[in-house]
Amino acid sequence: HTRTDREIQEEAAKNVSLFFGIKNVGVVVTAYTGGLLLEYFTKKTIFLTTAAFPLMLCFAAIILKEPRVVEREAHQRLPEIEHQHENEHHEEDEESRNPISAREHFNQLTTFLGRPEIGAPVLFIFAFMLIPATNDAMFFFYTNELGFKPEFMGRLRLILGIANLMGIYLYNNYLKHVPFKKIFAVSVLICIFCGCTQIMLVTRTNIYFGIPDKMFTLTSGFINQALAEINAMPILVLACRLCPKNIEGSMYAFLMSTMNLGSLISLQVGGLMTSWLGITQRNFDNLWLFILIANVSMAFFLPVLWYIPIKGDPQEEEEEEEDDDPEPPLILFLLSKIC
Repeated sequence: HTRTDREIQEEAAKNVSLFFGIKNVGVVVTAYTGGLLLEYFTKKTIFLTTAAFPLMLCFAAIILKEPRVVEREAHQRLPEIEHQHENEHHEEDEESRNPISAREHFNQLTTFLGRPEIGAPVLFIFAFMLIPATNDAMFFFYTNELGFKPEFMGRLRLILGIANLMGIYLYNNYLKHVPFKKIFAVSVLICIFCGCTQIMLVTRTNIYFGIPDKMFTLTSGFINQALAEINAMPILVLACRLCPKNIEGSMYAFLMSTMNLGSLISLQVGGLMTSWLGITQRNFDNLWLFILIANVSMAFFLPVLWYIPIKGDPQEEEEEEEDDDPEPPLILFLLSKIC
C-alpha cells in the first residue's frame, strides 16, 4: 500500500527531530564548558582545540564506506515497495543500476523547483529567513552593558540548548500533525509577543519590577528559544517532505543552503540596521526599536502564507479536490496571486 500523508508527516518529523535533537545535545554538552574554559585558557588554545573536531570528521569521512544503491539487497528496500507491482520493481532496479548524469540531475532539480507547490514554499522560507537578526547587538548589550561574564554566557547558551531540545520534544510529540499553515502562523504570533519581552530588559523595565537581569535573561531566553525551535521545526519538516525521489540529497542540500543564505543575509541586514539606528558597542538607546522592528516584521509574512500551496497539507488537498485544473508554472502562479 502507498503511505498516507499522515505517515509521511510522521516519518519526516521523526527524522528531522532525531537529527536536530542529536545536534542540540552536542550544543548542550559543549555550551557551558565553552564559557567555563575561557576562565582558564586563552582564546587561541580553545580555538585550536575546537578546530580538531572538524578535522576528525574529515578523516572519518575518508574511511567511511557507504554502499552504492546498486549493491543493496532486496531485503533492504522499504516495506511498501515490496508490495508494489513486479513491473515497478523492475523499473526501479533499472533506474538504480543506470544512474542519471549530472546534467539530467540538474534538469530534474530545476524542473521540480519550477512547480508552484515546491518553488513557492522555498521562496517563502527564504524570504522569512531574511528577518533582521538582533543576536550581535544583544550579545554586546549582555557583555558591555549588563557586564555578563563568559561563564554566565556559557550558562545562557546551555539554557538555550535545553530549550531547543524542549521545543523539538513538544513538536515531535504533540504538534507534528497540526497543519503547517496553522502551526506556523500561531507560533509566529507567539514568538512576536514573547520576543518583544526583550524590550523590557533593554529599557531596564525588569529592574522596576524587581527582576534581576540574569534571571530575566535566562527565563525569557529559554521561553523564546523553545518557541523559536517550535516555529522552525515545521519549516525543516516541510523541507524534508519537499524532497522528491532520486534527487533527495540535492534537494535537501539546496533547501538547507537557501535557509543558510537567508540567515547570512539576515545577519548583514541586522548589522546595517544597527548602524542606521546608531547602535554601537556602548550606545544602546535605540536597541529597543531594533528589537521591535525585527519582531513585528515577522508578521508581514503571515498574509502571504495563506496563498502558498503546501505539499501534503490537508487544507491544500481539500482545495485540490475542488479544483482539478492543471497547475501553472511557478512564475504564472506568483503573478496570479499578486494580481
